[in-house]
Amino acid sequence: MIDQLIKRYLESGLLDDVAYARAQGASLNRRGKSTRAIRGWLRQRFVPADIIDDTLTALAEELGELDLAAAIAYARKRRLGPYRKAAKPPANLEKELAALEKELAALARSGFSYGLAKRIVEATDIDELENAL
Repeated sequence: MIDQLIKRYLESGLLDDVAYARAQGASLNRRGKSTRAIRGWLRQRFVPADIIDDTLTALAEELGELDLAAAIAYARKRRLGPYRKAAKPPANLEKELAALEKELAALARSGFSYGLAKRIVEATDIDELENAL
């Protein structure tokens, strides 16, 4: 009975690993997840590696630079880099550097490369950063 259900669902398109991977990959990217995080998330759901690779390639062709778009979304959500609240200037350089290091660490823990994290954290203009997409 289970085999018949699976066969029927496959024929009707309800069970489609490719469609599932693309939908989840796009959703995770919009929420600020890096390609590493997307790959890991899909692996945990037993999506085959070739489908994951095809999904990430298709998303990159459709959306451009995936990690940049995700890093911008993550920075906007967490108020990092140019999205941080405009506060009074830090009392000293050490505190400012410590705050920047915390932002870099947050982006690194989310799977973004050091170069990309540094680009986001050091950006001063939101429009310039978002127009890079």
